[in-house]
Amino acid sequence: MRSVRRQFHLENGEEAAASLLELATSSPLFGGKKTISCFWPIQTEINTVPLIERLVKMGHRVCLPIVVGEAQPLIFREWLPTLEMIEGAFGAMTPPETSPALTPDIILSPLLAFDNLGFRLGYGGGFYDRSIEQIRKNQSLVTVGMAYSVQEVSDVPTETTDQKLDFLITEKEVIEFK
Repeated sequence: MRSVRRQFHLENGEEAAASLLELATSSPLFGGKKTISCFWPIQTEINTVPLIERLVKMGHRVCLPIVVGEAQPLIFREWLPTLEMIEGAFGAMTPPETSPALTPDIILSPLLAFDNLGFRLGYGGGFYDRSIEQIRKNQSLVTVGMAYSVQEVSDVPTETTDQKLDFLITEKEVIEFK
């Protein structure tokens, strides 16, 4: 799936990111003022930086995930356009430790593959699954995968700890999973 994503990204990444931005920001998911966790793209993930900037302009509080340690849930630190970002785990840029920790209402997550049931294949660390489970113990949470349409597969292998997505946004559509 990495090679499928890489090829699509090289050929269509810029156009796909622009389409995803328009679909996402016109979606009712982002109505009102919310705290939204996004992700700073690494490797050939869809470019979310314009989306992050637009969400802040729309009045949302945006935070980015921070890997604290192996088998630990993520923490989410607020992102502001004026922040000096630092390099975190996996080479992802993150807000510094001085940025406040937030609890998101919506988590936008990267992925390698997704299926039509709402399961996602990540990078194998279980960080998002642990974080989603932990947050849902205390409040409602909407989870949204962000991917290219070519990352869809017929069946994602799952474990009992895997958390289903509520929605998925690609460059083509917003999908709601029931």
